[in-house]
Formats: sequence, C-alpha cells, structure tokens
Amino acid sequence: MTKSFNALNPCYEFGGPLGVVFVSLAAPITTYALFFTCSEMSEGCPPSLGNLLGNFIFAVTDLGRWKSLWDIKAFFAYYG
Repeated sequence: MTKSFNALNPCYEFGGPLGVVFVSLAAPITTYALFFTCSEMSEGCPPSLGNLLGNFIFAVTDLGRWKSLWDIKAFFAYYG
C-alpha cells in the first residue's frame, strides 16, 4: 500500500508553485537592483525614488564599475 505524494506532504512552501516562481524571480531581481542602485554615488541606501532609474542605468553602463568587479587575485584563489 503506497501513499500518494499529497498524503505525505500536504502543504506547499511559499504558497505553491506560483509562490516559488515569484520568490525565485524576485530575490535575484531585488538583489541586483539594490547592488546597482545603492552606492556612495547615490548617497547611500535607500536611494531617492526619483533617481532610482537614472542610478541603475548609470551603474549598468559605467565601464569602470564593471572593471571593478573583476579581481585577478580572487580569480586565481577561487580556481586554485
């Protein structure tokens, strides 16, 4: 006699499949939004809502910021 899956696990985490999709998409989007908009250049965090889109576009298009994310020592330490 085997029990069905629902009998073994009657509840869903995060409100079911739609909740899992929402959390899986919202967490990285929120993380990237905070990373690109909260900085010393935007006077800290949380930034003003009026400058939010402008700060995000500037952070994504700024080549110096992308170059600062790369560290050759960290690369070799990780792959070493």
